[in-house]
Amino acid sequence: MANHSQNIGIIDFKDAYGLISVQGRDAALFLQGQLTADIREITTNQPAFSAYCNHKGRIRTLCRIFLLNDTYYLQLPQSLISSILTLLKQMAKFSKVSINAVGNEWRQLGIIFPTSETHALKFLSEITHKNPDIIQIPYPDSSDHSRITYIGSQDILNPYWEKLTKAADRTTFEVWKSFDIKAGIPEIFPETFEKFLPHYLNLPALGAVSFKKGCYCGQEIIARMEYRTTIKRHLYCAVLFEANEIPLPGTPIWIDNPQQESVGTVVNAVRTAETSNAIEMLIEILDSVLENHQKPYIAFKNLEHHSNPKAHIITGITSTNFGIYAS
Repeated sequence: MANHSQNIGIIDFKDAYGLISVQGRDAALFLQGQLTADIREITTNQPAFSAYCNHKGRIRTLCRIFLLNDTYYLQLPQSLISSILTLLKQMAKFSKVSINAVGNEWRQLGIIFPTSETHALKFLSEITHKNPDIIQIPYPDSSDHSRITYIGSQDILNPYWEKLTKAADRTTFEVWKSFDIKAGIPEIFPETFEKFLPHYLNLPALGAVSFKKGCYCGQEIIARMEYRTTIKRHLYCAVLFEANEIPLPGTPIWIDNPQQESVGTVVNAVRTAETSNAIEMLIEILDSVLENHQKPYIAFKNLEHHSNPKAHIITGITSTNFGIYAS
């Protein structure tokens, strides 16, 4: 990677994601009773995507979990670190575990590169090959791009950051979010804390829910939805044109007017480009809205009483059932 490449983007996740460490004799057993993923399957080389739910099965956060030197780490949005840390510590009162926020001690980098960039693949593979203390988390490939997150201590990963900044372009978290949306990967934020059930966000298909493990928080509700319930709402990709602002997570979606019950919710949204008037979104919505060819829309605060704000009609709605997230 000696030559600067306009096709490779690097992101510093310092402000976007934090880390929570869980260590101790009961760490695996404790997490097995809290998260939807099967902790027994997680190794240094096999991270996982998971949800942490309340007893009603509502998602508190989504996280990536990895194991390093007998300690489990949960990567989740920085805005949820404090609340999740408090909840986990409350649940761990009678377990022999130590739970701490450790994000400041680590470096978290994201790499986006064309799948055809063979020299990039070679250089990136050397990072983890030469350093077993650097965790690599691959993301689902798009049609022509790949993404990888690298997580490691500051002293180990900083030299690679210096090399990468000389060989690639720094990009923004919004670009990373755009790839997440295209891949159908949801995120939970404070605005949507305990709002969604895992099936509504397609988590079983993304490999974030295990139905073979024992009991965990919310398991009874989630299992019932899998085996005894017809799921009537799902996660979809969508586009919003000509909106002056990006809808926040948790923004309601309507089909008639805001005085009636909403039919869905914005999960995540990002503008496609700085100069674009289009916003890419992940939305959770009733399947019947699409089956009946209705036109869902978003009403921002200044349009609450507008019965049909056509400028904010949601279009391009497509399924996100792309398959397994974790390889």
